[in-house]
Amino acid sequence: MKTAVKKNLLVLSLSCLIFLSFFIGFILDENSAGAGGVNGDFKLIWNNLQLLKNNFIVNLNSPEYTDSRTPAAYILHIFFNPFIETQYQFRLSVFLISLICPIFFFFLLKKKFAHIDKYLILLISSLVLLSPYFRTSAYWGLGENYGILCLLISYFVYQNLNFSDKQLNRKKIFNLFFLTFSSSLCVYFDHKLLIIPLIFFIFVIFNKKIYLKDKILMTFFYFLFSIPFIYLIILWGGILPPDAQIGRKLGFKFNIFNIGYATTIISFYLLPFIFFQKKKIIILLTDFFKKENLFFLFISFFIYLLIILLFSNFSELGHVGKGVAHKVILLVFVNENMHFIATLFSFFFSWVIIHIYCHNNITDKIIIYYFLVISFFIFPIFQEYFDPLILILIFTLFQSRFVINSKNIIILTSYLIFFLIGSNFYYLK
Repeated sequence: MKTAVKKNLLVLSLSCLIFLSFFIGFILDENSAGAGGVNGDFKLIWNNLQLLKNNFIVNLNSPEYTDSRTPAAYILHIFFNPFIETQYQFRLSVFLISLICPIFFFFLLKKKFAHIDKYLILLISSLVLLSPYFRTSAYWGLGENYGILCLLISYFVYQNLNFSDKQLNRKKIFNLFFLTFSSSLCVYFDHKLLIIPLIFFIFVIFNKKIYLKDKILMTFFYFLFSIPFIYLIILWGGILPPDAQIGRKLGFKFNIFNIGYATTIISFYLLPFIFFQKKKIIILLTDFFKKENLFFLFISFFIYLLIILLFSNFSELGHVGKGVAHKVILLVFVNENMHFIATLFSFFFSWVIIHIYCHNNITDKIIIYYFLVISFFIFPIFQEYFDPLILILIFTLFQSRFVINSKNIIILTSYLIFFLIGSNFYYLK
């Protein structure tokens, strides 16, 4: 009994310290992702907000609009946020909005893992606050956290939908409407989150236990919420504003190396969970290194390596972004040839981690492969595109199962704290 009390006290203390650090970070103007600061991305966000405040309809296609996302967040701030008159008020409002994320995360985890102690659920839900990129977005008015919030709301609504009810009553219609609305907003806040409404749509459409009228209504709602985005595509001549299309080289540059860098970033979050799975790591490795798995692993990586050697120039890539493994390699290796070899090794090692984690789980593979494919079109690629997204997906939409106990979650917490401290030191330097 005393041991259980001590564990709960430790877990609760860690949760409180994480929340406290989140508040302290705001007070100290923390910039643990490199994109913060008054003269960083916040300056661009603030200028965009002022531009759209003047006339958002006319300025939707203005060359002065410098965001690569849709103006949905700005429009919502203009209409519903009374605290956008000063820079500090705006930053504070985004900080408080971001705090809603761990709250929704807590309640959906509490429902999904009903057998897990609530103190442990609290600690898991607070882990999102350790993300350097979530923190920087919250402190400096950036837009990434809105998509994360909509993802959490969507999953929460999906959990509470009663598809077994034959009647299409008001409650069910409202829940279907809100699920499609919140998951559609994910795309308006962050293009890469297109996978979120697609997943919910597939879950419903291909579920034989769900009634046809529910599927038809959901399809209609998704079509309805896609109309504004279709309008923006026509207005901009693409999925990004004209200036962002040029800056991101959309359609002009394909980034084969980004698939490798995306694997290193995603595998960074999957790595601890390999050791938390019900099967012991030795059994997982034994299952993985069967002939058919090895054949797929080496053939796929060999083809990728061949494409890199034939069609890419490593020396022209530059050093912007590319994730934690890239940053570590830069610090360790000065020689470019060693840098190249270490990078390829990190790609291969990360490819192995992803496939060990997914094992035979098709859903997880599809989601991860989706992110790898879209990384081919992204320039440049940053760790923030997957943090804390992958961590949240592991506890929500991913289907791979792992053991949730105090020991594992404390290890995970320590892992993420170390990453946060390392990020702060890196950008302070």
